[in-house]
Amino acid sequence: ATAFVDLHVNDLNHISELVGYLANRSITTVTVPSAGMTPKAGWDLFEQYLRSAQLFIVVYGGVGREWVQERLVEAFKLITEKGLSTRMGIYVAPPDKPAEAVNFGICDVMLNTRVFDPATIEPLLSRTSGTDA
Repeated sequence: ATAFVDLHVNDLNHISELVGYLANRSITTVTVPSAGMTPKAGWDLFEQYLRSAQLFIVVYGGVGREWVQERLVEAFKLITEKGLSTRMGIYVAPPDKPAEAVNFGICDVMLNTRVFDPATIEPLLSRTSGTDA
């Protein structure tokens, strides 16, 4: 299986444990840190990776909630328009956020603001085809 982990370049330091855990579960991770490319090139890669992934995980670290919402909306549009079976989740990384800031309703929210907790990832993996959950 493949996981597309979408993140802002400022949050790269928060995903090593997540990527390692997914690798241990035989899930390949692809990322496109959104910086240093034109918006069109970024969205083209976004669509390409989303189409090929069974999992879409947005990292909510130092970015604003609006950025996370925008990524989710775009992913949801592509998933529904293209009939993809991609499962979506939000990986909440440091810093701590208030409860209302992490309530998205549309997909799994994996709270990892203090320490990496693999148990937060399992519900998403268990509903994803192509993983050995």
